[in-house]
Amino acid sequence: MISRRTLLGVAATTGVQAQRPTQPNLLFVVADAWRGVALPSAGDPNLRAPNLARLAREGADCRRTYTSYPVCCPSRAAMLTGKFPHAAGVTRNHALLPLAQPTMSAALKPAGYRTGYVGEWHLDGAEHPGFVPPDRRRGFDYWAAYNVQHQHFGSVYFRDTPVPIPAPGFEPDHLTELAVDFLRQPSRAPFFLYYRSSHRTLRLRLRRATLPTIRRL
Repeated sequence: MISRRTLLGVAATTGVQAQRPTQPNLLFVVADAWRGVALPSAGDPNLRAPNLARLAREGADCRRTYTSYPVCCPSRAAMLTGKFPHAAGVTRNHALLPLAQPTMSAALKPAGYRTGYVGEWHLDGAEHPGFVPPDRRRGFDYWAAYNVQHQHFGSVYFRDTPVPIPAPGFEPDHLTELAVDFLRQPSRAPFFLYYRSSHRTLRLRLRRATLPTIRRL
């Protein structure tokens, strides 16, 4: 089983080996309800996450960043478009990101980037779990995702057809394996990977964890 620590380690190592000065590798790891102060780079003594610390040290550590909207879909639309949610046309949950809106993934693809999306999309309406056709993926080629679902066990995801693929075991673990598969694909091109795990992952784990265990995540 590949851990989320392995995912971050592979991303950090791949970034050092394949990065070109004008085209850096881009990795978005989007977690629900994770405050920026709860990171090693922010000085949190309770979280020992060496690969997160390495990504901050060798990548871009943005200390003055803020969410554009405290709700899921509008915030996602802002991150992908670089616009405020009202300008991107997404002001509530379960809204469809207008197809005419430009996105960073669509811009990076013709610039020579490999693009991949793993996890929850939540910009294609209210379908549960929701197959997202290739023409609505905004420039992402590698796709192992679903529109929206909140199941840690017994969940599914989709590739290029509307046939659901079961995600065995604990969903975030399997999604991590898929993300690592993308990072390890042989290529000299820079990558842009957007990895979005499901809601309330850490909370589920904490119910069975002791404080020393939590500090090793």
